[in-house]
Amino acid sequence: MTTASLELPVTDRPGDRLGPLMTGIAVLAGLAVGLFGFHEWHAVRESLASNAADLARVGARSTSLFYRRFEGALRNVASELRDSRPFVDPDRAHDVIARTVQSVAGLDRIVLIDDAGRVVADSRSRTSSAAARGEWRTAGARAERLSVDRPVVDRGSGRWTVPMRLLVPGSTSGADWVLVATTTIESPWQLVGELPLQPGWVMALQREDGYLQGRWPAPTSGALYEQPIDSPVGLFLKDRPAQTAGAVQGASPTTGEARRYAFQRVTDYPLTLFVSFPEDAIFDAWLDRVRLPFSLLALVALGSLWVSRRLAAQQAQYTAEVARRRERLEILHAMANDSIEGLSAEELVARTQARLQRVFPGGRVRHSTLDPVLAERSPDDPLAREYAAADPAAREALLASLRTGVPVVRTAGRAARGAPASMHAAVLDGLDPKASGPVGLLSVVSGSAGAWHEYQVDLLRAVAAQLSLVLRHARTDRLRADAERQLRAREALFSAVFNSSRDALFLGNIADGRVFDCNPRAVALFQAPSREYILGRPGHVLLRHPLSREELAERLARLDRGETVQEDLEFRTRGGRRFWAEMLATRLDLAGTRAYVVRVADITDRKAAEDRIRYLAQHDDLTGLPNRAYLHQALTAAIERARRHDRRLGLLFMDLDRFKLINDSLGHAAGDQVLQLTARRLRNSLRAADTIARLGGDEFVVLVEDFQNESDLAGVAQKLLSACAQPFHRDGHEFALTVSAGLSTYPDDGQDIDTLFKAADSAMYRAKESGKNTYRFHSPQLNAHALERLSLESALKRAVGRGELRLYYQPKLEISTGTVTGAEALVRWAHPERGLLEPAQFVALAEEAGIIDEIGAWVLGEACRQCREWRARGLDDLVIAVNLSARQFLKGDVLGQVTRALAEADLKPELLELELTESTVMANPEVAATTMADLSRLGVGIAIDDFGTGYSSLAQLRRFPVATLKIDRSFIQDLPHDAEAAAITQAVLALARSLRLRVVAEGVEFPRQLVFLAAHGCDFAQGYCVARPMPAAEFEAFAVHAGAQMH
Repeated sequence: MTTASLELPVTDRPGDRLGPLMTGIAVLAGLAVGLFGFHEWHAVRESLASNAADLARVGARSTSLFYRRFEGALRNVASELRDSRPFVDPDRAHDVIARTVQSVAGLDRIVLIDDAGRVVADSRSRTSSAAARGEWRTAGARAERLSVDRPVVDRGSGRWTVPMRLLVPGSTSGADWVLVATTTIESPWQLVGELPLQPGWVMALQREDGYLQGRWPAPTSGALYEQPIDSPVGLFLKDRPAQTAGAVQGASPTTGEARRYAFQRVTDYPLTLFVSFPEDAIFDAWLDRVRLPFSLLALVALGSLWVSRRLAAQQAQYTAEVARRRERLEILHAMANDSIEGLSAEELVARTQARLQRVFPGGRVRHSTLDPVLAERSPDDPLAREYAAADPAAREALLASLRTGVPVVRTAGRAARGAPASMHAAVLDGLDPKASGPVGLLSVVSGSAGAWHEYQVDLLRAVAAQLSLVLRHARTDRLRADAERQLRAREALFSAVFNSSRDALFLGNIADGRVFDCNPRAVALFQAPSREYILGRPGHVLLRHPLSREELAERLARLDRGETVQEDLEFRTRGGRRFWAEMLATRLDLAGTRAYVVRVADITDRKAAEDRIRYLAQHDDLTGLPNRAYLHQALTAAIERARRHDRRLGLLFMDLDRFKLINDSLGHAAGDQVLQLTARRLRNSLRAADTIARLGGDEFVVLVEDFQNESDLAGVAQKLLSACAQPFHRDGHEFALTVSAGLSTYPDDGQDIDTLFKAADSAMYRAKESGKNTYRFHSPQLNAHALERLSLESALKRAVGRGELRLYYQPKLEISTGTVTGAEALVRWAHPERGLLEPAQFVALAEEAGIIDEIGAWVLGEACRQCREWRARGLDDLVIAVNLSARQFLKGDVLGQVTRALAEADLKPELLELELTESTVMANPEVAATTMADLSRLGVGIAIDDFGTGYSSLAQLRRFPVATLKIDRSFIQDLPHDAEAAAITQAVLALARSLRLRVVAEGVEFPRQLVFLAAHGCDFAQGYCVARPMPAAEFEAFAVHAGAQMH
């Protein structure tokens, strides 16, 4: 806090200099009453006109400075916004304009408007993208200088305000934007309003279009601002655009009163300030001057002298008051200009000191503070000495009095002993940015003990208040500049670290997950075409993220709560490259934005090494099969799954027979090769869901899950034994190797790993005791069942050669005509001991034994031969349908089999229909499509059997050359009472008709079902309601008489 001490000059009163003149006037008063009256009339008129001109000139200068200060502030805002990105970060623009409104006195509001007329930022609210108000988009907004518009009513406060506009050219958006600022209509008059206006005098500011920009004294209502006014000044200047100042006479546009006007154009702005007073004021002033001389002619001598001296004193006082106020305004405006120039606080204090020295010449100035230590160094400062000597309570009271803004006045009698009279005003903000309370004092010290004039106290208070404001702005600018320098330094450091990182870095918005910045490593790692390609896109769309949208949302929510997210993920780039990465994400607050930073480090090599180590720890080096450790883990998990879902497990313990002989005779290299080939055969013979492991030496273990019964498990064992029994070849020699296997099941033979292993091992040794090259269950009953299955399989392999297979035929009825149009060929096995067996009893066994192709070829040939025989007997239009197994269709030579069967029977292809299940077709759609296309070109019909039980749809089946659909019996058996079955059947029929497909209903057992199908347009029916499957002779008789029986 600093003080400036000045001594006031002593001047003569103007009335003392007029004494001799007034004495002469008194002597000649009686003779020159008429001349005096005429002279005074002109003197009063010219005096009032001169005062009005002075007031207009001072007011116009004050107004110009007032708007220049706003223009300077808005240009600073425009410069800052031009270097920023307000269209990306409206909050940043809001902060800039809000800070300007707070720091510039008189500013009421600032709004940033884009070239489309939308509000980008508003100092009153963070809301953006709203349409700008109409009065904000009027003409003049594109001017490169400050444009001052006519007053409007603020919608929020209801006050009259003056809008101002400044163009923001060359913004980063590529278009010019506009800054709109408003100030209350009373603001310009805060300084000029203190000029000495006499009663009836009016000071007004008028635009070129006739609208009033302000009026002092203020009008009682805002009606004067709503319409243009044809004032005499405005009419006078219409034809004189170059004239800057002058005087006119005319009638008031509002009252019609005759008035005189003095006007002055405002520099740099299309505004004119005029001061007017009524014509009657001249007469009243003149009458006030000459009333006494005219009324006291008898006392001309004494009366004229007294009145003249009185009038001269009043004139001098009035002139002095005008001069004092003008001087005060000039000081305050000069200080305002200093703040616009961006001077330092020290320069501002020095200039203020110099101006006060000119106002009070002869004074001396020095700086002190209210600190006791510094006060001791300045013993001639009255208030400093008083503050140093006071107790703490008195000091606080003194500071509190200073904070009110009213100067503290001390006379010689009230101050400390020997101190002169003084007055002190607080500077409430100053050079020390850490100080609180009054920072400095502005003190005026007089050597005399006289009282202080009120105008002197007011001048000191006004200068101190203005200096406080100027210093506060200077300190704010310095702090902002320092903060900006530090921010730029931190940003440069962050940018260097960010862009040079060896890991990919992303910055994104937590609200929507979108990325708004990334480093060069991120572009390279994710193979993006450019950095711009990444920006503005969500991570899961951009990076082929392995997480789903919901999983990403959950992680963003965790980040928003302040948690750190760290995990290893496998990413896929746009180019298809896959890599493992360690992702570490944390929350980051950036300028009020809830953001996140993600570090992505490529750990593909580390993952590969870990996988390799894990693989070596769990796999056998020689065969590549899982080892004992892996098997132990897999078996533990399988037992837990089986226990939870009430399922069974099978464990096969296998040992190579006489393997030691190979090692001893051919060497260990040959033995290793045999182990490798055996491992490959065993692995190729199992399902993908089964697990095979090598325990060591010549021991292998197979874990089988999800089997239906022991027969399935026995089939697996037999398949493995058959695979291993194939001959081996080495160095031109062929030799065979057999395997003995023991089987145990969970939970029958044990409920833990050790028990299951012991049971399987025991069963394996029984297999070796039984002659090797066989398998044994741990349970004797299961061994018997396995032997029975093995016997049945052996008999089935000889069934075709022995002629034990039979074909039965089930009629297919055309519902609309009641005639038999075809038959489905169904195979039966006439077992010599068990009698006639259904397909369900031996077809699955045939597929496992690998003889389904042989049986299928026989069925095709026999069916074609029988159809040709029926045609020879007069049944010309019968179509024979034959079922194809999945193995026969997908892996066999079905096209060759069909071609040979048709040729050998001399049967037309259109009389043969092949039935395939949905699951067969959809198991390998590409192979199925090719094979079906070849068969269709041959002329053979294709039917989809058991439709509705698989996962295909009619839309998928359109890819294949299908002519007929057979609705599965599971939908037919509940017709017509089951609403769901009825709805599904009707839907299939409707869709089939739309695709021009024939429909056959399987499993029709009751007349009501046949009636329902007929009512809904089903083409064919097949089932016990029509006829059971029957031998060829019976079918022939049924087909001949079927029409008569149905009727």
